[in-house]
Amino acid sequence: MRVEEILAFDYFKSLEVLAGVGGLSNPVTSCVILDYELDLGLNKKNSDQSFHPGQLVLTSLLFAKNNPALIRDAVRFVISKGVSGLVIKNVFRLPIHDSITRYADSKRFPLLVMNDPRMYFDTFILRVNKCLELSENAEAAEGLLTRLLYQPMDAGEKQTCVRTLFPVLQDQYAVLYCAAGAPPALSEFQALRARLWDLCGGVASRQLLPYQDGFFLLLSDAAVPSGLIVSCAAAMEAAYPAGSVGVSSVHFRVADVDMALREAMYAARVSALDETKRKRPCLFYEDLGIYRALLPLVDDGGLQRYANEILDPILEFDAENRGNLLGTLLGFVQYGGSLRELSARSGQHENTLRYRMDRIALLTGLNYRKLDDYEQLAMAARVYLLLNR
Repeated sequence: MRVEEILAFDYFKSLEVLAGVGGLSNPVTSCVILDYELDLGLNKKNSDQSFHPGQLVLTSLLFAKNNPALIRDAVRFVISKGVSGLVIKNVFRLPIHDSITRYADSKRFPLLVMNDPRMYFDTFILRVNKCLELSENAEAAEGLLTRLLYQPMDAGEKQTCVRTLFPVLQDQYAVLYCAAGAPPALSEFQALRARLWDLCGGVASRQLLPYQDGFFLLLSDAAVPSGLIVSCAAAMEAAYPAGSVGVSSVHFRVADVDMALREAMYAARVSALDETKRKRPCLFYEDLGIYRALLPLVDDGGLQRYANEILDPILEFDAENRGNLLGTLLGFVQYGGSLRELSARSGQHENTLRYRMDRIALLTGLNYRKLDDYEQLAMAARVYLLLNR
């Protein structure tokens, strides 16, 4: 976990970044206190052994109460130990000279000030440790999810993995995946979790797990209400409006959890391609159509070569003529082969679009008016969309 990720949690938002913004990406592995270690009357050898890389250090500047010049020495000392940052609760209102902040900036070392008098060191350390625990649990869960999704396992290994991730499964379960677009911060994860738990408090079992650039939500009960699924999807979409949400089929066997996870990810991937997705909060796996067959194979070299053979003449024409034939083809396929619909959505005249589709027919030898040719163009366009959007 990084310093900036800790600062994103509500409890820590009152901290003021005094200097060292460039070091907010420093990793944090623990939290310790610095107060007596720089007392000149103590054995320096002991203080040298007290601090290590990855630690976030708290201090009340007690050691400098009678000699504020020691603050500069303290900052240099902890920087030399490779710690992640220094949090100051300046209870004695000691002056922090500009030379100290300039030095911290030059070393990309975060100096943070605790201004809230209701913050206490013991509570602060407990909150940091809780954040670190959440981060470790998330990393462990992501490793198990990756194994479940992509690595071969026998039945016993799979069941152990599933039960570790989802300790309680009822008669039915469904999985939602929110592709947020970027790895979500743990603070965002906690906020979304609270919102979802308010919505699905009546469900027997639920589990929210961050994964890659998004979240998995598993809902399990004697019967999973479809209305609740849509409400949870809407909450995810509201939290990440630029993202997309996919929903698996309803499943009944523990052995099918990996299938449900993949279905939810597939549906989210296709939902991201849908220009009309703003009309609904999610896409169900059952509604993917031909994409259900394409998605498990889309990374296969043969399928990619098939699409390239059809689309390369179009791409070359666009590059040489600054055209947009490919965009026209993709839109044409996305709107079900309707030039009228594409015209209405794009604001381009139907005759212009028809001219472009006729040019595509000349380049590829595939006439979009013929069903068999259209199916080949549509297949190539869908593979391109899956690989490039």
